Amino acid sequence: MEKEKFGLFISEMRKKRNMTQKMLADRLCVSDKAVSKWERGLSFPDITLLEPMAHVLGISLTELMECRTYEESSYHTEVTDRLLRESFSIQESAEQEKTKGRRHRRTFCFVLLCIACGLEIFVLYLLGYPLIDSTGTNLWLVIPMVMFFGLYFWIFVKDKLPVIYDEQKVSVYYDGFFKMSMPGVSFNNSNWPHIVNGMRIWSAAVLLIYPMMYPFTLRLEEINAFLLMPVEFAVIFSCFIPIYIGAHQAD
Repeated sequence: MEKEKFGLFISEMRKKRNMTQKMLADRLCVSDKAVSKWERGLSFPDITLLEPMAHVLGISLTELMECRTYEESSYHTEVTDRLLRESFSIQESAEQEKTKGRRHRRTFCFVLLCIACGLEIFVLYLLGYPLIDSTGTNLWLVIPMVMFFGLYFWIFVKDKLPVIYDEQKVSVYYDGFFKMSMPGVSFNNSNWPHIVNGMRIWSAAVLLIYPMMYPFTLRLEEINAFLLMPVEFAVIFSCFIPIYIGAHQAD
């Protein structure tokens, strides 16, 4: 299916029903810029929008897919529509199953990371390192913070951003309780997978490496407590590195 042909067909059907791009966009819960891109042949709509789009335009799903209308509805068209709807439903279910399976695997990996981090801290305790002093306080501040970010990016993060992120330069990411604002960064579906993978790698690296650095931080505190500050800041703010690197990559 050609983008230009599909876009011209949508435009023709929309105008036949005396609808503006904004009216069609509102019915499909997308932006009018998205409709404009479809009609100009710059992009295809998401597969889940095809059936509601056909309904709004007053045509069959088969007519929408073939970019032409039939003079009379036929049994063949009705059967084809049903088969297309079933295939879309199967594909959507398959995608959901894949997403569910990936989330289970990521959850398992994150649990292993947390267990490994806990074992490292337990070994430090067995070796007699103080974990309750001022340096230990820093340890208990950094690790929970990293676990929080890791929990989100390994398990709960969305695999795909809303359409508006691809149409506008958005530097703020919202997902319920989680908010991330990054000046100079525009989140979109091209760089989002790179950002997510970068944050997973960062959280795994900190959870595995930071406890190993604890004896070193104790030594720094013995020399001068202020020497700890650059180390702590470097660890905490290093999370911005994978975000900025990932933001400048695209699929």
